[in-house]
Amino acid sequence: MQNANIKNNIISLFKEAEQKHRKEFQTGIIQDPEWPLWFAEHMKEKLEENLNKHFTIGELVYLLTSAEKAHKKNAPETDWAYYCANFFINRH
Repeated sequence: MQNANIKNNIISLFKEAEQKHRKEFQTGIIQDPEWPLWFAEHMKEKLEENLNKHFTIGELVYLLTSAEKAHKKNAPETDWAYYCANFFINRH
């Protein structure tokens, strides 16, 4: 049960960050090339709480970039937040 709660918390965290980032940076065709840094800075504390692990910003940027590449390659039809949450949980 606790693992399901952690998974749901992390999925929600990714969804909330995705929505907030979209509102702040993606208007029209303009994209934020530094999105992994933004997500790392905004999600660090809550990811650490939920996964009971310390991350550096650099580690999170690497993991976010890796998750994005894996999502595009392996399961582009899967919800991004769901995929990334599972990516993080399976590695920690």
